[in-house]
Amino acid sequence: MEYDMILPAVTGASGVFAGCAVLYSKLRPHYPVKVNCWFCNKDTKVAFRLRESWYCPACQQYNGFTEDGDYNRDLPAQYCESLNVTSRKHKEGSSGNQLKLALGNGFCQTCNLNQALKVRALADYTPIHPDNYDKEIEDYRRN
Repeated sequence: MEYDMILPAVTGASGVFAGCAVLYSKLRPHYPVKVNCWFCNKDTKVAFRLRESWYCPACQQYNGFTEDGDYNRDLPAQYCESLNVTSRKHKEGSSGNQLKLALGNGFCQTCNLNQALKVRALADYTPIHPDNYDKEIEDYRRN
């Protein structure tokens, strides 16, 4: 192959690649994306623009977090109890009355609170040696 043919071939290939990249970036937002709920581990599809901020249809939990583990927006229901949609129904079970929450994740209010405390403790964890973060956080999580 002659050297005078290499430059046009490389230029053409680069143009095709750039064109495909632009086409992809223009078309991608018009298709839904599969996301996984951090709370109930269910997969669902949401609009591409909502992929970082959405409510799970299975457990009604908000999924949208910053890099340090906080919610990426203000949730008024965290501060005002009247905004929370928990209906308490008593269900007869073998051990008497059991509290059933509308949360739908299978945990009682105490278990949900304990889970939230664990998540917060993990989010606030600072490693002793940042180079060993993965090992330290795993040990911390187990304890």
